[in-house]
Amino acid sequence: MAAKEYPIYPVGTPGQAWGEEERKQWLQRQTSGTDNRSGKARKFDYFAMVLSRLTRLTTGEVFQYGALDYRPFGSALFPLMGIKSKQWSKEKLLITVTGGTHGYEHSGFFGALAFAEQHLERFSARFNVLVLPAQSPWGFEMEHRWNPHAVDPNRQYRRASPNPLCEEACATMRCIEEHAKLSRAHIGHFDLHDTTDTDNSLFSPTKFARDGVSAQPWHEIPLGFYGVYSSATPSEPEPEVLAFAKATIAGVAATGYPIAPSDEHGNIIGEKAAAEGILVINGKEWGINGAHTDAKYAITTECYPQMPQEPPYNELAAPDPRFTLDKCNAAQVGCIEAGIEYIIKVEQL
Repeated sequence: MAAKEYPIYPVGTPGQAWGEEERKQWLQRQTSGTDNRSGKARKFDYFAMVLSRLTRLTTGEVFQYGALDYRPFGSALFPLMGIKSKQWSKEKLLITVTGGTHGYEHSGFFGALAFAEQHLERFSARFNVLVLPAQSPWGFEMEHRWNPHAVDPNRQYRRASPNPLCEEACATMRCIEEHAKLSRAHIGHFDLHDTTDTDNSLFSPTKFARDGVSAQPWHEIPLGFYGVYSSATPSEPEPEVLAFAKATIAGVAATGYPIAPSDEHGNIIGEKAAAEGILVINGKEWGINGAHTDAKYAITTECYPQMPQEPPYNELAAPDPRFTLDKCNAAQVGCIEAGIEYIIKVEQL
């Protein structure tokens, strides 16, 4: 069987990194709805679908922590909103939940909102809980991984060198750091993501074109949930990292959501799996949201969604009832809940 290959993205010259003109061409494809195949200036409405739901929550204190003015790109002035424990205390440990790092990964947004609706009040009795469910509203509306500067937010979470072209990451880092200073310590961080078929059909090819590099080897998209955990020694992760990882994976499995299998090489998306559904990387080197904090326990979640809003949402697989958005959201909530319960047990809180 011939090896699968990524399609060629139709902007730029192969082998040459984009300049300003190519970035303008790429942006035009987003604002015209060409890449997301909607033919619309925006595919989804952040204000109606996300912000309206968030600002109606009563389980915590809703607040604004920043804004993204993307009107010069033909878009909107997006308020960045979060929700946190009403009874904040300097004596409590901090739990953070972030969603929507990538705008097209919808269970990141809606999983974080579901957790805030269902569990924020309960866990606020023990912890300061901070939930930032919608970090990339432009990406949500355009159904894209990047922001309008063609920057991937989930490689910009570097506190020592923030990227001025990625206010999505900068605002999140400032907000979390401010709230960590108002807490006893930062104990847990959950960053919610999806891995979709469009990672192979669109976003990887776009990245190769933007950077002027050759395509990497093809990796199948895993059908199910996996977690990404950070360690300074990924090949020999600390026992406490694996123990936390296994607890969160068990929490997902308890919801009935499938755990992503490794491929024939024992890998998930090209990285060696440490155990079923578990990847361990040096997240600080990668600059990912799930690893930028000082939290003792941290995870980047990855669900496999097949969402029915405007098919074909997933291009490479037939719809599968195991992977609806509601089931992805439930898996995200199950992971967070199990992770926090594990922290309570191990830390004897």
